[in-house]
Amino acid sequence: MKLKRELADRLNKSVFTAYHNNKAILQLSAAAEGKGSPLQPLGLNRQRQTNYVALWLNTNASYSATGNWSGASPNYLVTLGNKNGKATAEATIEKNNRLIFKYEGTPVAFEKIPD
Repeated sequence: MKLKRELADRLNKSVFTAYHNNKAILQLSAAAEGKGSPLQPLGLNRQRQTNYVALWLNTNASYSATGNWSGASPNYLVTLGNKNGKATAEATIEKNNRLIFKYEGTPVAFEKIPD
């Protein structure tokens, strides 16, 4: 649950744009750009901490990315690069116009904005 909240907070209001010339941009919200997790350790009482958060949750910042896309519906390849490196992921479009691929090793989904 913590990881799910972490990713939802970090990627909330992000926008993935695929252009006609096969360029792609993943723009994170300004509040999340280059920042670590806002999560803090939870505890049942103030004397003793009972639930530790992994260090990477607080230090593994995400950044907006640029790259390319290729392929045809419903299967695509998305290549994005940022300060954390460059990676290619397989992307698929579901029947409900939701694009799903992995970003920095984490599955993400984007819904199509009507024209």
